[in-house]
Amino acid sequence: MAYTKYEGGDEELDKILSDYGSKYQEAREAGDVSGMREANDSANQARNKYGYAAEHADEDIEYIKGKTGYYSKGSGGGSSGGGSGFSYQSAPSFVSRYQDQIDALTKRILGREAFDYDPENDPTYQQYKKTYTREGQRAMQDTLGEVAARTGGLASSYAASAAGQANDYYMGKLADKVPELRQLAYEMYQSEGDTLRSNLEMLLGLDGTDYGRYADLLGQFNTDRSFAYGAGRDQLADERYNSETAYQHGRDEVNDQRYNQEYADNRGDAQYNKDADRAAWLAAAGDYSGFAALWNLTPEQTQNLVDEYAKSKKMDEDAAARELADWYAQYGDFSKLKEQGVNTGYLSKVQGAELAGLYNKGKGGTSKTSGEPDYDGLFAAARASGHPQSFIANNYKKYGFSSSTGLYGEYQGDYEYDPGKVSAVAKGLYTDLQKYYASREDQLEKINREYQGGGISEDDYKWLLDKFGLL
Repeated sequence: MAYTKYEGGDEELDKILSDYGSKYQEAREAGDVSGMREANDSANQARNKYGYAAEHADEDIEYIKGKTGYYSKGSGGGSSGGGSGFSYQSAPSFVSRYQDQIDALTKRILGREAFDYDPENDPTYQQYKKTYTREGQRAMQDTLGEVAARTGGLASSYAASAAGQANDYYMGKLADKVPELRQLAYEMYQSEGDTLRSNLEMLLGLDGTDYGRYADLLGQFNTDRSFAYGAGRDQLADERYNSETAYQHGRDEVNDQRYNQEYADNRGDAQYNKDADRAAWLAAAGDYSGFAALWNLTPEQTQNLVDEYAKSKKMDEDAAARELADWYAQYGDFSKLKEQGVNTGYLSKVQGAELAGLYNKGKGGTSKTSGEPDYDGLFAAARASGHPQSFIANNYKKYGFSSSTGLYGEYQGDYEYDPGKVSAVAKGLYTDLQKYYASREDQLEKINREYQGGGISEDDYKWLLDKFGLL
């Protein structure tokens, strides 16, 4: 799309440009170059939005050069002097004159619909259609007239057929035009796309040229600023040297006084460190008298330290006792857990079932058939069968039972669980055990520890044993 110069006539755009023109003049009178640029850029954006080309205040270029430090060599500012700090004009800014046009054209190119040809929407096809329809009708009438003249004016099916063929001939010629017209339309579609892309490349080139000029101005600005900054630093260095030379004389005297004071302080620090080491040694054994004297603690504060030490020591002893009990339990000795008040009945039953299951597996699935009824052997074998209720009903006598009544209920109490009551904690523990515990013994130890400590419920416990094949 080609942008033309705006000559006026649009009431809305005229008002916008008038407002920005007023702002431009106000900024010019105030010597505000950045304000002038901002007003001019805003006006150009409005022109582009309405489809017109950007315009610039060329008559003010020399004025702008005289107001800025980056258009002409040597016109930049410098340090403000007096050691009060470095200052300099603002760096030049870049506002693209073509960005709105580039964005609009890019959106148009990317948003083009795919090529589609509909003859009914093609004016050229419609013109051909009128022509061939007219000629077809004329040919049909001529044919009917000729046949009628030959037959004495009598209507016949031959006349109708001949007239239809004459019309079909022209309709066929019309149909033959469709591929030709479609190809022509496609070429026009492609040509339009090429033109859009060519316009976009031109705008990008113009924008790149503007940016290159801006980059040159910015580079010169940075060069001038660096030079001015270096000159300011040299002046500041001279001032600092003179000041430090005078300061050094007074500092030597102060250092002598500080040395004498620090010597005295170090003697006191050495004694304090010695007392602190002694207090820490006593505190390790529960005696806080050293800290009480060192920190001037009240009797109540000292007693609090003693109580905290006793509490932490008791906790350490309890934790050690629990760890020892867990160690015994993993080898089947639950006596230490019982001493700490843990109910180990269920653990004993599970361990017995495991041993019975291993025994039955080694014996081909059979169990003892005499003596006391073998609960553990029956329940372990029933679970291994995959159909516990049927297995118990058919094999209870092999394990020393006279009746199967109530056995399946006891099996459910020992081996089955409610999946709906399995907690998120147990599921998270299952994931951790898979990741970090490779051996069966470690998995069982961790599960038992969580159950004994109250971290998981009985349903959780059975579910975890089941998931790892430990139940």
